Amino acid sequence: METSSRKKVEEFIICECGCTNHYLYFVLNYDKWSENKYVDCSVHFYLNPANSFWTRLWLGIKYILGYRYIECFDDVLINKEKAEKIINAMQTYIDLENSIKEINKV
Repeated sequence: METSSRKKVEEFIICECGCTNHYLYFVLNYDKWSENKYVDCSVHFYLNPANSFWTRLWLGIKYILGYRYIECFDDVLINKEKAEKIINAMQTYIDLENSIKEINKV
């Protein structure tokens, strides 16, 4: 991923099943040129929004009490190309962290 002039890198990965509700969304925010140098990475997973807050709360309590089948969460199936996108996103994060550390040393 090219990061020289941008302040945000995004990677959107849809599940192999084709359902657009099954996804991973990587966001890298960074600023290596200002006084406050930073880089952060966030990964967003699918959470079924069809259930109400109270239903999700009840399911969360059931999960805490030991029930292991909770219908709020789902899987994201990836193939080799999508796995490489994830690896590239994480490598970009590591490279940005290292470049900020180098800039701070100077």
